[in-house]
Amino acid sequence: MPPSGGRPGRPWLGSLDFWLSPPRLTLAHLFEAQSLDPSLAALLWLFLERRASLIVAAPPRLAGKTTTLVALLDLLPAQVDVYPVWGQGETFAFLDGADPARAYLLVDEISPHFSHYLWGPALLRLFQALKDGYPFAGTMHAGSPEEALGELEYGGAFGGDRTALPDLIVILRSDPRQNRGVESVTYLEGLDAAGHVVFRPLARWDAESQGFRQEWETATEKALERRLGLEEEVLRKEMERRAAYLSGICRAPGRGAPPVDVRDGILRYYASLSNRRGEKA
Repeated sequence: MPPSGGRPGRPWLGSLDFWLSPPRLTLAHLFEAQSLDPSLAALLWLFLERRASLIVAAPPRLAGKTTTLVALLDLLPAQVDVYPVWGQGETFAFLDGADPARAYLLVDEISPHFSHYLWGPALLRLFQALKDGYPFAGTMHAGSPEEALGELEYGGAFGGDRTALPDLIVILRSDPRQNRGVESVTYLEGLDAAGHVVFRPLARWDAESQGFRQEWETATEKALERRLGLEEEVLRKEMERRAAYLSGICRAPGRGAPPVDVRDGILRYYASLSNRRGEKA
């Protein structure tokens, strides 16, 4: 049930219960299928903990964009108010009562193909909201971060002002000879002095080793430090800690055991963080 304060006549979700209710695939399923691994998920977790904006993209249909996005939503903090964005007719009137410190907008797909997808003036309004401090997660069709940015530009997202950008673009694998899953993760740091978008590659699937390569240049390490507030050594240790935790809670249950509740495990981790911070204070 939505909490009090929801707008009359509009589905308004103050929790992720609706989006994360079964049946659905979780991080546990993605790990098992090698669509994602705990180390990369740990890095994405640190971004989403800080309410980063995220786009999951792939060239073909049925590549697993929504499946991957919904699985990643498990990593959001507990104190998040979720607002679905309902397509090209969206007025964004719900932002009048939304707290940007808690709000998180969910977009079905960025595309002109159907009215319930986001495009044109509604897409521009989404990015204006992003500029005002309202992060979002959504999906779209694109085969690279550069192509995704071009599609956003074509769809009218920026209105000539590209200062508000999604933090992360996750590209899914499209080669039919490989299993489905994440191909690459790129951080969009912002604009350089010439006004060009700075792309910081964070991870890429390596078909030969059947794993993800995370080899960062010094500039990328500095960019992550600025965005996440963690120096490189601390960041690596925190990723190791969270990857181990994710591996533990996503371990396949035995025969007859109930399915893994990843969201519950994430919320318990957040609760333990709050307790530790309270003890230090």
